[in-house]
Amino acid sequence: MSRSVTVAVAYIMSVTTLNWREALKVVRAGRAVANPNLGFQRQLQDFETYKLVEERRRLKERYPSLALADRDMMECQVMLTSYQTMLNQRTICEGKCAMGRQCPTGR
Repeated sequence: MSRSVTVAVAYIMSVTTLNWREALKVVRAGRAVANPNLGFQRQLQDFETYKLVEERRRLKERYPSLALADRDMMECQVMLTSYQTMLNQRTICEGKCAMGRQCPTGR
């Protein structure tokens, strides 16, 4: 699951203005167990630092209208709000629990 989560996060980053941590929260709002391994997290950080601006430019050149971009961003904002609500209600955690350890939320 780690790889597919990483691809979804990279896509969200590419078509919105979200950074990798925010994009991961969007994914986690829909699938609480989504949590890329450390190697994939580093790749997302590198993508954000070194390639994201170029990828966004490439997409704008290739698809000038990007008709759904505003709607995508609005949906991501809804998911971020949902994620924060779940976090506040302790129905989800931030995904930083050590492997093999009980999550503080009890999940």
